[in-house]
Amino acid sequence: MKNLLTIIAVTLLFVACNKNQSAIKKLDGTWAATELVETDLETGLSYDRIALGETFKLTFSNCKLKDDEWCNSNSISTLDELIFTANLLYNVQNKGKQLITKVTPTGEISDTYTIVELTKSRLVLTETDDGYRTDMVFIKE
Repeated sequence: MKNLLTIIAVTLLFVACNKNQSAIKKLDGTWAATELVETDLETGLSYDRIALGETFKLTFSNCKLKDDEWCNSNSISTLDELIFTANLLYNVQNKGKQLITKVTPTGEISDTYTIVELTKSRLVLTETDDGYRTDMVFIKE
């Protein structure tokens, strides 16, 4: 019985890690936002930053989670003539359902996103922070 429980625990850990690694493999590449909707949770008012003229792209590098706890990524956002870039570290947790980013290796977590959908060509994320929910839809370039 004890051996059976050990086998089950190891299998569950392997499956969870495998789903995280599978998500990282799908994320590899550049993603362009087609929707970036921010909603004020108090008032319910929403606006789509992409519809207002912003462009937003995320680029993820592929890595092995067991070798590197964090992988490299970057973001670029443009609005009118303003350009914002950020080099980020990311990882995937919770059986491929959570994307976490931070700015530096020793830094605190920057953002935690729920992965709503992830295929080879489509990524849907949501994040709730400071009274706002942001719903993001990306297509792979």
